[in-house]
Amino acid sequence: MTYELLRRNLLSAVFVETVSTRILAGIIFVLSAVYAIVVWAILNAVSKLGVDAYFVSVLAWVLVIAVLGFFVHVLDNVIDTIYVCYAIDRDRGEVCKQDVHEVYVHLPICRNSRPTLATRTPLIV
Repeated sequence: MTYELLRRNLLSAVFVETVSTRILAGIIFVLSAVYAIVVWAILNAVSKLGVDAYFVSVLAWVLVIAVLGFFVHVLDNVIDTIYVCYAIDRDRGEVCKQDVHEVYVHLPICRNSRPTLATRTPLIV
């Protein structure tokens, strides 16, 4: 039903899913790598762990990726939910949250979706 809702309003599910997920995953990777490098630098400056400093840095990197991954997963679900709510508003012709509509109106419209015979229309009795 969600796919039909997005298709009926010429919205692309692939664009929002792919772009938001990849951008957030890239941010996680960069932040966790920077954190691991800072941990390594602090350990080398303060203590004389030697090779163990690399091991602790890798563990810090994995831990930060796991923690940020959880938060990004929640944030990605929120983005998808807001996108579907935007599609519902657009389908009904309403504007519930003006600031959300101002952001999502800039997304590209899926122009290659053509109605087919399988497209259902509401039955009016």
